[in-house]
Amino acid sequence: DEGDGEQKWTTLEHNGVVFPPEYKSHRIKMLYAGKPIELLPEEEEAATWYAKYLETDHVKKAVFNQNFFADFRALLTKNNSKHPIKEFAKCDFRPIHNYLVELKDQRKNRSKEEKKLEKD
Repeated sequence: DEGDGEQKWTTLEHNGVVFPPEYKSHRIKMLYAGKPIELLPEEEEAATWYAKYLETDHVKKAVFNQNFFADFRALLTKNNSKHPIKEFAKCDFRPIHNYLVELKDQRKNRSKEEKKLEKD
């Protein structure tokens, strides 16, 4: 697609690179074989990322789960070569997912004034 040759703009203003805010730990534990597991903030961030996808079609795909777990295991063993999490099937991210759903509901149910204050 080459466009129509018409000049659309004459200047470009760039305000610099934007980095995401630093991760803030929520301290909600995932379960492994039914037992709560303490995660380091970096590990918890990865588990939280996965937990966001629990109600989506992504987690129904074996490749998605295999890729996530390979990266997750690498992260876990980077900090502890004998980390107890070894099998994806024994992982339960539901506690983190439930926490995320609760946060989303709280955010959605804010008053107009609260939403306006957040924008300002």
